[in-house]
Amino acid sequence: MSNPSTPALVQTHPDQFTLHMREAIALNRARAPLYAERTHGASRWLSRMLVASEIACLPLARYFDHAARPFNAAGVGVVADDFVSMSLAGDPTRPPRYTGRAERRQVKALRRDVATYTRDARRLLRQGDFRGVARLTATAIEGVEAHEARCGAHFAMTIHLMESVGRAAANAPRHMDASGGASEGLSRRLVGVQLWCVSSGVPLDRRAQRSHALGVGILVNDVPPIPFSA
Repeated sequence: MSNPSTPALVQTHPDQFTLHMREAIALNRARAPLYAERTHGASRWLSRMLVASEIACLPLARYFDHAARPFNAAGVGVVADDFVSMSLAGDPTRPPRYTGRAERRQVKALRRDVATYTRDARRLLRQGDFRGVARLTATAIEGVEAHEARCGAHFAMTIHLMESVGRAAANAPRHMDASGGASEGLSRRLVGVQLWCVSSGVPLDRRAQRSHALGVGILVNDVPPIPFSA
């Protein structure tokens, strides 16, 4: 997977994590009726679960935004630059590329790969090797994309969560340079929390495949691409 370089200070909103989650809540609420209509109700549970999980994440987002404010006020983009706008999400009417549903053995294999990735990424994070985490993440994303091609099924949320890890990890050295190293702890916590969330993408993706089989691109069209340089 080729990821374009991330420019410096691309975001200016001081509470970008919270804004990202609020945008996601609004987007999923707005698209839920369309998806439910097109899937004859099959997508309804997933839409509700997405909104509920995003609401549950808001206190965590506020914590990180609050911790980042002194850095952001000084021109250091930690957290503020580590999330992208949901306005980059795709057209909800666009059909998914893949319409298959992964078999259990295929899902099990993906779960193993995700577990290996998160274990190895945590080890690198403990060592303070943010660039290593970003490189490992880029490779892991390529692996998930290979799973998609073999299964003929999407794992869009898993890729989205990995991309978010990759962006925060890739940005961390720049934030540290700008802050004289003071932002390292905050970047570690942010990457660590995101790594903890990656495995939650697989069951959501598997549920979404029911809608994909009906030609409806829930999740696929709802997660914006997250560029990062590895």
